[in-house]
Amino acid sequence: MQSTGTRGEASASRYRKINATVEAADAASRILEIKDLDTYKILTVSVPQAVQGFDTIGVGDKIQIEVAEGLLLEVQPAESETVAKTTVAIPGRSSDNPIRSPSTGLKGTVTITSIDSTTRVVQFQDGDGNQYQVRAGPTLSLEKVKVGDRLLATYVEAVAITLYR
Repeated sequence: MQSTGTRGEASASRYRKINATVEAADAASRILEIKDLDTYKILTVSVPQAVQGFDTIGVGDKIQIEVAEGLLLEVQPAESETVAKTTVAIPGRSSDNPIRSPSTGLKGTVTITSIDSTTRVVQFQDGDGNQYQVRAGPTLSLEKVKVGDRLLATYVEAVAITLYR
């Protein structure tokens, strides 16, 4: 997590790319079993409903899966109302080949449950009891937040699968 430059906000992003061969495809559950061509490990991937063209993927296909994730945390004043978990969607870019999902995500209030100043790991919990953790970057001031503080969290994810036949 790094400061956005706006007081009370921090953000993080992550991008992952996996080149793989499809070992199994279950259309009913939208599960792919793939072999990572870099590590040769077998991975199980749940493909979101928003990803179109899943039915065109078959055993033996060479694919590339790209996942882009973003997280924005904003400190909520103590008197502010809790924001219930809601789905947010941002249309994806069009492209010639990828089987792509639009960006999808969640927005809602989370509460800080622990802060480890040594490892700089901050844990928080959403209204459903799900636990998450992030590592604060070296320039982010942890002294400005405490256990029990509420944050407005916005998480978005975009997935693209490219077939190479």
